[in-house]
Amino acid sequence: MSRPTDTRARTREVAQRWLGQGRLPHEVTVDLVRQEIQQGSRTTINEELRAWRLEVSRSATLALPALPPPLGQAIQALWVQAVDLSRSELTQEREALAMSREQWQAERDQARQACTVMEQRLRDLEAGQQTLQESLQSAETALAHERQERRLLQDRLEASRQQRDAERQQALDREQALTQFHQQALEAHQRQTQTRESEYRAEVSRITERMESVQRHVLRQLEESREQLRKWEQQTQLLQRELDKTRQQAEDMRREASAQQAQAQARHEVQQNSLKEEARRWRDQAVAAEAARQAAQEALAGHLNKPASAPPNPARQTCRDRAARRRERLSRPAQAHGETA
Repeated sequence: MSRPTDTRARTREVAQRWLGQGRLPHEVTVDLVRQEIQQGSRTTINEELRAWRLEVSRSATLALPALPPPLGQAIQALWVQAVDLSRSELTQEREALAMSREQWQAERDQARQACTVMEQRLRDLEAGQQTLQESLQSAETALAHERQERRLLQDRLEASRQQRDAERQQALDREQALTQFHQQALEAHQRQTQTRESEYRAEVSRITERMESVQRHVLRQLEESREQLRKWEQQTQLLQRELDKTRQQAEDMRREASAQQAQAQARHEVQQNSLKEEARRWRDQAVAAEAARQAAQEALAGHLNKPASAPPNPARQTCRDRAARRRERLSRPAQAHGETA
């Protein structure tokens, strides 16, 4: 890639060479310079050309003969304005020329496209014309064939018309015969219908009378059924009241039985408690009797161990007798209590 300094230097060289060849400074354009040097940007080339034109204008001003300073400055300013004006006019002309060139190229492209389209349409039209000619020939052939078929169809149509007229006449004759037959059949049917209608009316009258009698019988049965239903309802109400009364009595009996059962349970508990108390008392007495028996046995054993020469003690014998009687007396209530339990 070229450097900006190279681009500026080459721009000045090309511009100076063209100036030496007789071109004016404003004729040296950016496009010409860039086309010549083939490098750099248009902005860099344009800036360098402006600086070069300014230097050229200054050097041209310095080359003029010696003039008064005010006149020289005025001429130099006029020259700069003339150069700028010519440059702007040249730029406008160049832009207009570029626009015209682009427009001409666009019109040329459009014309080419239109020409291509027209050629394609022409080829399509030629192909369509060929197809139409072939279709025309086919249509002419088909038309001749259809004309021939039309003549055949006309002949068939004429024959069909004649046959239709003959069949129409036959149909008219048949229709007249059928109409006459239908009229006769209708009259016979009307007579038969009148006879059947009379019989039907008589039958309807008989059926109506029977239905009325059946209806009266059904109404009587319905009334009897309603009366029987009312009686059954009354009996049902009586039975319901008796059933309610029986239920109330059963409930009273159940409550009474419950009360009696509670009383019996209470009495049973009282009896059990009294029996337990009596048994406890008898048990205490039995314990006391057992203690007396043991004492008597000990006394008896002591008496038996004494010498035989000793006479029996009446007091001790009496004590033993009393102990025996007491044991017997105590054993009797215990046996009676066991049997009762």
